[in-house]
Amino acid sequence: MISGFLDIVFTGNLKLTKMVLKQILQTNGWGVTVFHDLALTALSGKDVENSEIKKINVKKKSLIGQVTPLHLCCLNPSIEV
Repeated sequence: MISGFLDIVFTGNLKLTKMVLKQILQTNGWGVTVFHDLALTALSGKDVENSEIKKINVKKKSLIGQVTPLHLCCLNPSIEV
């Protein structure tokens, strides 16, 4: 599951990506941070504004497949995010 996370993200399947990301965060994280989750699940721009996101947080790559929060943000259907 972990090795194919990048493939899952690149398929564009939002529901599957959310499910796998949730499982990864429940285990040891594999370099995935709360910013990865926020980029994928934020419903409005206010959700993002309330967190202290810096440039480095958006570009941080996880240990699994080099996925950044920016990759996940592209899957988020909310255009405000």
